[in-house]
Amino acid sequence: MRQIMVALVFVLAQGFLLPAAHAQPARKPFEVAGIAHGVRISLTLARHSYPRDALITATITLRNVSRDDRYLPDWPPNWGGPHSPHIRMRTTAGRLIYQEQLSDFLTPTPGSTADTSILRPGASLTRHVRFVLQAEQVQAVALVADGYTAFSANRAGTPTVPHFRLAQGQWHITSPFVTVALSGERRPVLTVTRLRTRIHLTVRPPWTVHGAPFFMDSSYCAFGGSGGFTDQQLPWTVMRGDQVTLKLNPQCRTPQRWRLVVGWPDHRVAYFDSRQPAAQP
Repeated sequence: MRQIMVALVFVLAQGFLLPAAHAQPARKPFEVAGIAHGVRISLTLARHSYPRDALITATITLRNVSRDDRYLPDWPPNWGGPHSPHIRMRTTAGRLIYQEQLSDFLTPTPGSTADTSILRPGASLTRHVRFVLQAEQVQAVALVADGYTAFSANRAGTPTVPHFRLAQGQWHITSPFVTVALSGERRPVLTVTRLRTRIHLTVRPPWTVHGAPFFMDSSYCAFGGSGGFTDQQLPWTVMRGDQVTLKLNPQCRTPQRWRLVVGWPDHRVAYFDSRQPAAQP
């Protein structure tokens, strides 16, 4: 009986010492960072792998590690284009991709170049940038200056003349590239219908999702010659339901072009171009 009890205690002890057979390591965010011109720039991603063309969010943090003020021509997050801070991507073959918000897909982003923010010594600025992952290597980029790159008297907290400092130097600083693994995934299914002066686009995911999708769209109406106007939805916007509606302008001299990108976080996006409705990546 004593031998049986000893054996039982040994088995129980081994059970506590051995790791669980099905334990899975927790997926943690990972970060890369670099320092240049007195500013530390870091890029943080939530995962090491995503579907190709997934709509993901990166965190970019800028921290002033110098003893001098640094100035940032700061843009709101999710606005797109090569603004500051933003995302740059690179394929394994070395081709650079700048349109972290599909800025070639939309018209140039509106905004004010006068939005210069001061980064005091020890202070930091964090931006959460939503973008479409189009290549395996990702890098954070920001424009840093030693003074104001532009001046706006309407910006709250902006000092008045002559107490502001104009930039004598401007630098693009970057984080190291981080490499992620890209997998394949089916894209959302788009259905387009037209009713008189309105176009309705409905999106359906081929996989189980939670929450609503995000979208950006841009349309161009030409009045003839070089005249025309652009109407677009920026920045990335949560879709109400599963449909987007565009109202066509009857004054357009040519067929009104409409382009859209839509997707759920961490899943592959879908594209639509009225000139090439079947040509989706």
